[in-house]
Amino acid sequence: MEAIIVVAIVLIFWTNEALFGKPVSQPKKPETKEDKLAKALADYLNDGVKTK
Repeated sequence: MEAIIVVAIVLIFWTNEALFGKPVSQPKKPETKEDKLAKALADYLNDGVKTK
């Protein structure tokens, strides 16, 4: 009886790890001019909105 419980717990944790384990990291693609411009514009607009 205990062996069945242990096997069930191990299977639950093993499938949980397989389904929800750490995602494989994707290699970063180089930034394009559009990405840099969009980031610069967002930073500029966000700085204008902030008030201290």
